[in-house]
Amino acid sequence: MLILSRQSGQSIRIGDNIVVTVTRIFGNKVRLGIHAPIDIRIVREDAGDKAGMASRARRALLEDRVKGLEKQVAAANGEGEISISTDFAQEIIKVMRAI
Repeated sequence: MLILSRQSGQSIRIGDNIVVTVTRIFGNKVRLGIHAPIDIRIVREDAGDKAGMASRARRALLEDRVKGLEKQVAAANGEGEISISTDFAQEIIKVMRAI
């Protein structure tokens, strides 16, 4: 583990495209700003982190939706040409927006 000391306003760079900045220090708490590509998942690892639990629940829901969409596509695949309903298209849009 690399341990660094930083003051408010100072940053560290991880690789070529991740920057972590100390934005504020108050008491024994530090506020960090993280600039990273959208495909990098950033999650707090607190033991009782409600946001982490909500994120996992949301991911499970999305996985269920994707499986349902995959089944519908597989069923339509046997018919030759695939045409999708408006409801199916809207479901795809919901999944994509949630990612």
